[in-house]
Amino acid sequence: MHQEQALQIQAEDAQEHNDLGLTYSKSGKHREAIKAFKEAILKKPNYAEAHYNLAVTYLILNDSKAALREHNVLKNLDQERAIQLFDLIHG
Repeated sequence: MHQEQALQIQAEDAQEHNDLGLTYSKSGKHREAIKAFKEAILKKPNYAEAHYNLAVTYLILNDSKAALREHNVLKNLDQERAIQLFDLIHG
């Protein structure tokens, strides 16, 4: 039970970092957004939404190589989001 609680706290923390990244991104603070998304992924490596948001932020900064790296991770986590991201990268 204790381990489940720890995982829940970690997941909530990951979501908070993802939300912070979205806030930074919306205000044009893309470097800070990248740090927040990466922190979310550190807390929860299979967090598809954070990988997607990180990739989109990389695209905003014209770093398609980094966006493609996230796409490769995302393919294994969320096929639908991976397709959306692929369309953004190559569209």
